[in-house]
Amino acid sequence: MAMAQMTQQAEQAMQNAKASALALTHAQTNDQLLEYQLQLDELILAWPNSALRMQLIHRLQQLAQAKNLQIVHMKFTPLTDQQGFEVGALDVSLKGTQWATSAYLQSLNQLFQNGIWSQLTWRWMPTGDYSLDGQIHLLWNAEDAFTDTGVELQAASRVKAEKKALSLDARVLPDHSVGQMRLVGAAQSLTASGWTLFWTLLQSGRQVSAVQAGQYLGIENRLVHSLDEKGLWLRDEWGNSATVLPWEKVSP
Repeated sequence: MAMAQMTQQAEQAMQNAKASALALTHAQTNDQLLEYQLQLDELILAWPNSALRMQLIHRLQQLAQAKNLQIVHMKFTPLTDQQGFEVGALDVSLKGTQWATSAYLQSLNQLFQNGIWSQLTWRWMPTGDYSLDGQIHLLWNAEDAFTDTGVELQAASRVKAEKKALSLDARVLPDHSVGQMRLVGAAQSLTASGWTLFWTLLQSGRQVSAVQAGQYLGIENRLVHSLDEKGLWLRDEWGNSATVLPWEKVSP
């Protein structure tokens, strides 16, 4: 009975280890699916526009790599304009598991909703993998380059990236979120030259810091704009006054 109990305990420990491993694998798979869907949503949000066309192949390659697909070839060929639209042919050839190739095909159909498949082949191979080969014709709005979904979108992304590249020394409370901050006071200093300087006292958690207009604040890099009885007004990455940090109790 003692030996049988030891054997049962060992089997139970092995089953628990297998269950833990399966739970970890499931969590990792869910994280990968979420990341993949976020990348796909970002592409759909910007489709169709000239900014996406500039980096189309690179973005589609990233989506394929996220599914562990083997890229045989992938290219984009401009075609003759039709009815005021720029036309291009996207050729794809991929190899992978049945689930991965099917999911990638669904992603392409979801992404290029106004595209027309001129040829498409999805077949099982003797090796056990599946191959996805096809060509889809895409329409692009030629005037889209002058809209907020075209080149201007790419320019705005560069501005946002430059602001994110600010050094930590240029920001106040760089490790804190603006949404967790509250105004707790204000300070004023009269210098010898006669200029009046103001500081706003911010609290996030147990840390209190002083900030002036023109400084960047928090991990969001919000620019401090002005202070009034409502609170501290911040500009977003587009230069708009969209956020106000209220006073903790009443304005001083």
